[in-house]
Amino acid sequence: MSLKKLFNIINIMFLFEWRRLRYYSLDYILDVSSKVVYLGLNLLFWYIIQEAGFTMEGWGYRDIVVFLAFSELFYGLDGAVFTYASRFWMYVHGGVLDNTLTRPMDSRVRFLLLNVDYIGIILSFVEFTVLLLFAGNGLHVIGIFFGILVVVGANLILALIRLCASYLAFWHGKMSAVSEISDCLTSFNKYPLTILPKPLVYVFQFVFPFYFFSTFSAEIVCFPIGTTELVISGAGFLFLMALWSAANQFLWEKGLERYESING
Repeated sequence: MSLKKLFNIINIMFLFEWRRLRYYSLDYILDVSSKVVYLGLNLLFWYIIQEAGFTMEGWGYRDIVVFLAFSELFYGLDGAVFTYASRFWMYVHGGVLDNTLTRPMDSRVRFLLLNVDYIGIILSFVEFTVLLLFAGNGLHVIGIFFGILVVVGANLILALIRLCASYLAFWHGKMSAVSEISDCLTSFNKYPLTILPKPLVYVFQFVFPFYFFSTFSAEIVCFPIGTTELVISGAGFLFLMALWSAANQFLWEKGLERYESING
């Protein structure tokens, strides 16, 4: 598929999203309002915690606000783009996959693109920007840029893990529990993972991408990270991307070999 056709598809889906925004404008207004209340209470909670003397080693209030910014960016992009990867098993189980295997675009990419919430992406970056402005001056712009790339990459790795879980439908049929388990993985984004024991942090750097959801990005922006730690984290990030990409492709090919549609 040419790049021009891909942009045309994205443009059409963006227009659909805009029409949906107009039709359900009240729902979006309530959603944004609830988000504002949630963030306000979250910031107030951490402020009270800090004032009461319950602090996490090395993490001041501004650092926590930066962490929240990357955390909300992760959640926003996850909900707007990547979370539907955990529902891909429905394509397989329902036989809908038949209609996409003959298309020029990869079935998995097509599935995700058809479920993208473009307005959600915009709102996620607006929320991210507001929180960074609230954190104050002195933040490293280059660090913020690389932090965003890490968050996007962590979302992609999580999507690959979710797809791997969805492929179980090739062998076991309906896998509704996969969606619930996959969605629970984002719970590791509630607090900076540096407070955990070091061996567990390594697990989240080289086995699962939880450390890169927002903790590493906040560290890049707020703290002077040493070369050794930066190399270890960078190696872990690249290893995770390669590991889950390879696992994803392997299970996808093995699943297709076994695939029999509902009309097959």
